[in-house]
Parts: sequence; C-alpha cells; structure tokens
Amino acid sequence: MKPRIRVNGATGMPVMATAYDGATQGRRSSGWIAPSSGPNSSLTGNLATLRNRSRAAYRNNPLISLGLSRGVSNEIGTGVVPRFLSDDESFRESMSSLFDLWAVQCDPELNLDYYGLQTQMCRARRVSGECFVRLRRRSISSGLEIPIQLQVLESEFVPETLYQVRSNGNKIKAGIEYNRRGQRVAYWMYPEHPGEQ
Repeated sequence: MKPRIRVNGATGMPVMATAYDGATQGRRSSGWIAPSSGPNSSLTGNLATLRNRSRAAYRNNPLISLGLSRGVSNEIGTGVVPRFLSDDESFRESMSSLFDLWAVQCDPELNLDYYGLQTQMCRARRVSGECFVRLRRRSISSGLEIPIQLQVLESEFVPETLYQVRSNGNKIKAGIEYNRRGQRVAYWMYPEHPGEQ
C-alpha cells in the first residue's frame, strides 16, 4: 500500500503538513490578519473598547454576570480575615477589636466595609482587567479610630494614551512611568474618573 500525498489542485505541488494548524496557508486562513506587534502595543490601542465591552457584557448578559459573581464569591468568600499572632492574649483581643472598628471606617465614601471593598476590588479586576487601591492617610482630627482608608480606583484613572519621555530619562508608557532600568516607578492618574460628568 502506497502512502497518500495530498496535492494542491492549483499548483500540482505536494502540500507539506505544518506543525501547527494556525500556520497553514489555505483559503480558510487567507483573510486572517495576525500582526507581530508586542503584547502591550496590541492591547493599548484597543484597551478602552475591550474594557467597555467587558463591562457592558457583565451588566447586560445574565450568564456572564452570574459566572463572574460566582468567580468573585469563590475567590473572596467571606473575605481575608486577619489573625494576630502575638502570645499576649489581651493584645490580640485589643488588636482584633481595633481592626473591627477600622473595617467599618476604611472606605472613604463609607459605603462599604473592609470585606465589601475586597469584593469590589476582585470584581473590578475580573471585569476591567485591573484596579488600583490607594492608601489614604487621614489626619488625627478626622475622627477615625485608625486614620487610614483604602480607596478603590477603576482602571480608567490611568490614561493609557499617555506616552512621554521625561527630563530625567524616565519613560511613560500607557500612563505608567519606568526608569532607565525598566522598573515601574510611578502611575500617572487623573484626579477624578474621566468618564464621570
């Protein structure tokens, strides 16, 4: 029995099998445009569209909303609960009660507690790809038990269209500043959400 060889009907030449089907040159892949741009370059041009479509799908598609909500529940559960590892039992109890007081005051808008913020962060990361948490130091006169709050910022706060070279040689790419060694040193952010009126 002879081995079968597939022949291209147009050229009469044998067709060689490629290691990957995605590398074939047949009619099904003739209109496939696959640029060789890097991961950041290919993402930043379409980031706003991808993020907006992801959020619209979460708001309007009950299956996506349910799946994402279950994923958040599985990841966060009842929340990350601190455990104080001191040998002094009275210290552990006082730290635990102080944390419980802070947990209800940690949101600058006072809408969520510490565990609600964890859920908000996880949901924002899953829907939008990322979010930022800003540590807000407050004055002693603010009336807070612990003068520190956590502010959750949506991904739009960082302008993905901002590209610059600074006078110190640092480069800003998609709103993220890198030093000459390629290390992240700063995030440039809008003072307010750019999508709000």
